Amino acid sequence: MRIPYSWLREYCDPGMEPAELADRLVMTGTEVERLDQVGPPSAEGFVVGKVVKCEKHPKADRLSACIVDTGDGERPIVCGAPNVASGQTVAVALPGARMPNGEKLRKAKLRGIPSEGMILAADELEIGDDHEGIIELDPELAAGTPLSEVLPLGEPVLEIEVTPNRSDCFGVHGVAREVHAITGATLAADPWAEDAPADGKGEASDYGSVTVEVPELCPRFTARVFTDVEVGPSPLWLQARLAAAGQRPINNVVDITNYVMLLTGQPLHAFDLDRVAGARLVVRQARPGETMTTLDDVERTPPISPAIDVGPSASSITTMSLSSTRV
Repeated sequence: MRIPYSWLREYCDPGMEPAELADRLVMTGTEVERLDQVGPPSAEGFVVGKVVKCEKHPKADRLSACIVDTGDGERPIVCGAPNVASGQTVAVALPGARMPNGEKLRKAKLRGIPSEGMILAADELEIGDDHEGIIELDPELAAGTPLSEVLPLGEPVLEIEVTPNRSDCFGVHGVAREVHAITGATLAADPWAEDAPADGKGEASDYGSVTVEVPELCPRFTARVFTDVEVGPSPLWLQARLAAAGQRPINNVVDITNYVMLLTGQPLHAFDLDRVAGARLVVRQARPGETMTTLDDVERTPPISPAIDVGPSASSITTMSLSSTRV
């Protein structure tokens, strides 16, 4: 289980360095395999920039010659991202900044054009695996703002080996409770202490149903329906947190279910209600020979264990969120 330190501190701040906390956890029976750091080793040299001018590089079809305001003046930066454009607010690494691989960024010339920095993509900060385009930030941010005020940079991550008798440590909040127990630091309220009230017309049963065929394996399965859902990228802070925890950001619907799962240790699944045959979910054991295609587009043969039958797919508009709940 990978626990980003900033996330842990939101629920219990032990007031000590990550390495010291790792030692305390080990001495009290919670095995910490290692302490990692995601992103650059230092936040120094990473700032918010404004693309003042963007033109095609005269000697390279796939490069753009940009002028970027980084708060201390304007500087030329050559960028290879296809989505870079004038007027954007972007993440910039200045000369002297240390990249996640430890390399120190230097001024350079690319095909004869000077470049005094780098406009960054998500994977270059290790907050995601997207390298197709640069990170676009809130246009309200001022040029020169330290990037660490916008995104987590240099995130320490505790990697915990969870033993079979400590399933509570399969979630950030469970580890926070352990930190509270061994340090006496204040523990925040349970993340489920205040459930968001249902809103809108009708009941969840008006939209769909859940049938459990194997109650001995799945004693309870609850559902909530969300309508008029717009699927798109998650906020950058959420993508960064998931990436640090070892999850690949996909979209806002999938990411929030993974976020809740990692926080609480409680599996959560989202289904497109318009793709569920008859709006009916059936919890059952997988049948011999059945296959399923997972989010990484790999076809897999599941073990003969509980599965959720959603039937053949159809069009997509509405999302149904469901979670198997502890009893």
